[in-house]
Formats: sequence, C-alpha cells, structure tokens
Amino acid sequence: GAGAGAGAGAGGKHEFHFTRSNLATEVPSRYDLVICLGVLAYQTLEDAWAILNNIKRSGSKYLLVSSHHTPVNSDVFLAAGGHYRPLNLLLPPFATILPAASHVWDAVVWPNH
Repeated sequence: GAGAGAGAGAGGKHEFHFTRSNLATEVPSRYDLVICLGVLAYQTLEDAWAILNNIKRSGSKYLLVSSHHTPVNSDVFLAAGGHYRPLNLLLPPFATILPAASHVWDAVVWPNH
C-alpha cells in the first residue's frame, strides 16, 4: 500500500510526506490526518482490523475512512472473482477500535484521543 501525510512545517508551510508500506503489518508514522478511502473494503476482515489498529497505534490525530451502511460485516467478498464487500466501521468488530467516531455520509471521521 501507499500512504501520505501532511503537516505544518517551519514557517507554517504545509509539508507532504509520501511513503510505501503495508499497513496491515507496519505501524505508520504519526500524522495529523490519515486518509484511507476505498481501501478497507478490499481487505480481509483480519487485515482491515490490523490496518485500523496500526493507524491507531501510530498516534495520528485523525482518520478519514470509508464506511458503508451494511447491517452486518462479513468476510465474504461480493464480486464474483473479485475482492470487494462493504464494511460498516460503526459495527463490530470495528466499533471497538473506533470509539467516538463521527459518521458523516459514507465516511467516518475518527479523532484518535
């Protein structure tokens, strides 16, 4: 996977950092905002959980992540021969790792406090 982070550098100018990593196995650097849109629905439940847990462990301040309104989370991929299924991050098993999340449209904004 790939990642990017942004923060205010010297003189208040924004700096962007791009890295390549496997978020299912590596804790990323700490950033003000991590954007993870359209990623988790293509992972197994185990890897999606690991990715969210590693982002939380990074100490990053906020996470913007895709979520869906599906009534249950399943590890069964919907597309024939593909690897996609909707995940609702406000339901178990994800609800325990994303406390105090705010659901806005189809994204979850998570303050990592």
